Amino acid sequence: MKKTMLVALVVLATGAAWAAEGKLGTEVDLTWASKFIWRGIDVGDNKAAFQPSVNFDLWGTGFSTKIWGTWLGGPTNGDEAEGPTEKYEYSLTYANSLNKGDAAQLDYALTYTYADYYTTSSEDFDYQDIAASFSLPKIHCMFVPHYTVAYSWSGRPGPTTGWLNSGSEGFVHIVGVDYNFKVSEQPMTFSANAIYNDGTYGEAVDHDWCAVVWGLSTSFKCPFTGGKVVPAIYYQTSMDDSVNENDEFWTTISYKISF
Repeated sequence: MKKTMLVALVVLATGAAWAAEGKLGTEVDLTWASKFIWRGIDVGDNKAAFQPSVNFDLWGTGFSTKIWGTWLGGPTNGDEAEGPTEKYEYSLTYANSLNKGDAAQLDYALTYTYADYYTTSSEDFDYQDIAASFSLPKIHCMFVPHYTVAYSWSGRPGPTTGWLNSGSEGFVHIVGVDYNFKVSEQPMTFSANAIYNDGTYGEAVDHDWCAVVWGLSTSFKCPFTGGKVVPAIYYQTSMDDSVNENDEFWTTISYKISF
């Protein structure tokens, strides 16, 4: 199943790219996170994670493919999470814009992801996810509102096993806004994202707003390689104990290079 999904993504994306003229773009991203927080859930149980990825922009067609991995750090930052945490994600995205250049410009993206917990049985832990994202980048000179709706289900046919064998499939909604500003000519982004979990990723998970994630990030050019360095800090106000009983604070730093 895992190999089939990967081959299918490559074939679909490559077929679309052959039909267009343009340049194949590649971005390598090396990210370290002090915690692995995902859609309000503390996946790594307070442990740091190394999360590299490679993204291929397919010849300017609007299609891109991505391979992303995550590996938790040592046991010094918290207990081991229940179940496997090491995984690969294979994604295919189509992104485009409506009313490009106008104040009413709408950027949208549709992403399919297969999550492969490669250290254990696909039947028990793998899942699939499809997410549609929308943003209005021109509606204001500093504020960018955005919305994402995602649906997750089993990585195997038949009754869903859910994420981490929880027995639940369903939707997650994320609505937020980015505020872009400068401090001494240094670009900064303050973000706020509210997460609504519609009873997903666990049999006992409530249908409720589960968290608000506050973030502050910046970026600058690496003077040695020309790559981009992106440090960020985040704070999560958790509102639903069935998803996360604790508020969370974590940091990330990414190094990105494109060619």
